[in-house]
Amino acid sequence: MSSAETLMDYFVYQRCNYRRKPYLHSHTEYEIFYFHGGSCEYYVEGESMELSPGDLIIVNGLSRHGSLMKEACSRTMVRFDGAYVRPLLQQEDAIDWLKPFRDSNYCRWSLSESQRADAEDILLRMSRFHGKPGLVPFHRLRTAFQDLLLFIYDCWAEGPGRLVDATDLKAQRVHQLIQYIETNYMNELTLDRIADHLYINKFYLVKLFKEATGLTIFEYVNKCRINKAKLLFLMDGNRSVTDVCYEVGFHQPAHFSRNFKQMVGVTPEHFRRLFQ
Repeated sequence: MSSAETLMDYFVYQRCNYRRKPYLHSHTEYEIFYFHGGSCEYYVEGESMELSPGDLIIVNGLSRHGSLMKEACSRTMVRFDGAYVRPLLQQEDAIDWLKPFRDSNYCRWSLSESQRADAEDILLRMSRFHGKPGLVPFHRLRTAFQDLLLFIYDCWAEGPGRLVDATDLKAQRVHQLIQYIETNYMNELTLDRIADHLYINKFYLVKLFKEATGLTIFEYVNKCRINKAKLLFLMDGNRSVTDVCYEVGFHQPAHFSRNFKQMVGVTPEHFRRLFQ
């Protein structure tokens, strides 16, 4: 088990394949799609677009999206959880790297030759360190990933490219719910409390979140807590499992350990020892 695969929800692919029809899907993570070459059609929010080499697309994840490979193609895709980035945004003079993802359902840029060289260099560095064991490759992967977010922010600041604003009310509701959970995951969360905060009927909220993400609200709460626990163990391998259990919102260490192993594949104690 590598530190990169264990600790980060980064999924970096660079491969060729064919598809008879697009695989349309949605999820709670943000997604970055870079097209290297071949013949590919990309679908998002009911719109289709023929891609050219050097096209870069970001998607907020909740927008239904997918790609159709018409022939042998090469592309890199990165999917990540915004919760990993938000702690870095609290630092002094931090740039809000997630703003381009929050402010649009999706955005597409056709990169210039110099921009393509820059983007492909970053993706190559990520590919080199993804999946390698040890903390040094993990931190080098994370540094390269932060560079990718800065590159995207720079593109967005210069001009939003082909931008579709996030005006869909349902998507906004789901984003509000996700942000509320990621801010309050350590507290006692009930459906009534969440619905009251968002001023929305709780039964409608449950249905809306499930349709948009494929998860129940409390499956997402559990996922958020486990991801935070992984980060706490990374930051300090000497933290006790019990302390981390209570810090991320679980009330019983046995329940925490069972959920952690189910999601991560190892017990929290084993995971902690990996980075002690």
